[in-house]
Amino acid sequence: MLYALSDNGEKISACPEAEAFCPECGNGVISKCGQINIWHWAHEAEGDCDSWAECETPWHLNWKKKWPSDCVEVLIKKNGVKHRADILTFQGTVIELQHSPISPDEIYQRQEFYKNMIWIADLRTPWNEDRIEFRNQGDYYTFRWKHPRKHIAYMNQAYSDIGDDKRLFRLSKMYPDGQCGGWGWFLDKDYFIKRRLRNTRDPLRKEPARILDHGQAG
Repeated sequence: MLYALSDNGEKISACPEAEAFCPECGNGVISKCGQINIWHWAHEAEGDCDSWAECETPWHLNWKKKWPSDCVEVLIKKNGVKHRADILTFQGTVIELQHSPISPDEIYQRQEFYKNMIWIADLRTPWNEDRIEFRNQGDYYTFRWKHPRKHIAYMNQAYSDIGDDKRLFRLSKMYPDGQCGGWGWFLDKDYFIKRRLRNTRDPLRKEPARILDHGQAG
């Protein structure tokens, strides 16, 4: 976790030897303040109290650092059930950051619980391993994906992070069976964040299509 609660209930960042508590279960968490990764909190006991939480990577923490603390790790309660959303925008949209594979059943459960939500999937590995090929079709891209992560096809709104500092891929349609492929378009990453930090929704703006390869990812 990027944030925890102090003794007086204040949302605080991790720092060496600090004491804090998980906002979801109330148990103590310990600060992880190394020299390489972003400082963060971890449960004292093994594992996370939220059954939907995955082991956080530097990728998760870097994405969370892009948002104000009020938007990050927001506890949402419904009908006696509570979960910690990775990001909750000022517009009321939940953004879930997904690094590892996840079952379609859990995808459906999260979407039913949060209702208004989108996903950001970590696809840096398949991109770096040359398993995803994008083809410029003018104002959109098609793609082919070897050894795909098929669970992404079940996400209602999926954005893919391939490690490009400037852009995200908005997945419009994915066909997971056979020769996996689909189509979508690229969006400016900074614009994506700034748009969702506003209280009003601007029209969705596509970035002009251009050739994408490992030598010209931005």
